[in-house]
Amino acid sequence: MRALQVLRYGGVCEPGTMRVAHVRRPVPKEDEVLVRVHAAALNAADWKLVEGYFAQVGNERPHFPYTPGMDLSGVVADAGRSTTRFRVGDRVVGKADEGALADYVCVRERHVTRKPERLSFAAAAALPLSGVTALQALHEATTLAHDRPHRVLVLGAATAVGTFAVQIAKHYECTVVATCRAEHAARLRRLGADEVLGCGGWCDALARPERKVHAVIDCTGEDRAYQRSRCVLVDPSNCPFVTVAEAASTKLSLLALWRFSARTAFRCALAHPPYH
Repeated sequence: MRALQVLRYGGVCEPGTMRVAHVRRPVPKEDEVLVRVHAAALNAADWKLVEGYFAQVGNERPHFPYTPGMDLSGVVADAGRSTTRFRVGDRVVGKADEGALADYVCVRERHVTRKPERLSFAAAAALPLSGVTALQALHEATTLAHDRPHRVLVLGAATAVGTFAVQIAKHYECTVVATCRAEHAARLRRLGADEVLGCGGWCDALARPERKVHAVIDCTGEDRAYQRSRCVLVDPSNCPFVTVAEAASTKLSLLALWRFSARTAFRCALAHPPYH
């Protein structure tokens, strides 16, 4: 089968960093299914891993050559002996530890679910990492706010995680305030945002008591996002502020959040799809 291989750390466009190779088709372990990949999605975590961003994190160091890619959709081609939920031919979507940029990939059964019929393979492959990150961020914001937040501010709402955060928040009947550049405003309104503000003026626009929000989900990673958000929160003492993006001062990452949340949130996100 064909697989994209990363040979060393380097820029994704640098010669010698990657190649397409012909390798043996993997054999699923007892708790895995083998998926014939129809579509795979790339996330920030994928190219950051290729460029060596996580080189200092011991358990994230790859063994070269390796095949990148986590998010995927496809058809089950084989299943391990202890698997019970899928049969050969089932259409699925899921998240692999790595290796999705190949013709076939093995995925743990608990990290796979059936693909919704109304979604194309390409659309389904875009769901796992960004969708679960958004779901977990909203869950954390709800926990910090000690209740379901009635008004949620999503900073950087036009990003991959941000668009899911808007939809999931609306699914849970929140009033959603989104920030983005002007060219993305119409799309976010179609996704369910009740109010769309520019990237620069949201702090002043939400400063009045009747305009404040109960929770903030930050998808921008800007250094001052937390400090600026405190003035728009109904109760800043509880600090219902969750960031899912890399900030220059804190080095937070989407990959770290995925490692923390996937085991409990992935199947929940797919069981209650927030699509409009």
